[in-house]
Amino acid sequence: MRTVLDLVPPSAGYQTRQKEQLLAFLAQRPHEALTAAECAAGLLAKWGGEAPGKSTVYRLLKQLSQEGAIKRLPRHGAQPQRYQMDGHAGCLDSVHLKCMACGHLIHLPGAQSRQLVEMVETAFHFRIDQKHTTLYGQCEDCLP
Repeated sequence: MRTVLDLVPPSAGYQTRQKEQLLAFLAQRPHEALTAAECAAGLLAKWGGEAPGKSTVYRLLKQLSQEGAIKRLPRHGAQPQRYQMDGHAGCLDSVHLKCMACGHLIHLPGAQSRQLVEMVETAFHFRIDQKHTTLYGQCEDCLP
């Protein structure tokens, strides 16, 4: 049986109770893009005095995003940094579609991502960095 710890690469070092709590919390909210403050508040509500502190949550979110276990989403202006786990962590070859209304993150399947990237490269002689590509718009649930 797979656990949330299976999402963390073996090279990520040792697992702590705080890391397990944070991963489990994020795994229960697969389509939510959460701030560090929202994560810390949610962990506190669930675990009380056993929850990791805010500074630990900030450090773990940064570490988990660098390890590829969660996705660190691009900021918009002065908005706080948001993080998300949705079962596709580490999908570096996928272009992402982000709904600006509800925050839903969609992974463009590999073949469609490659087709989009190749079309841009052919038409504009411009190579897209798929690791850092997110297109913004509205998902079908949020369209007027």
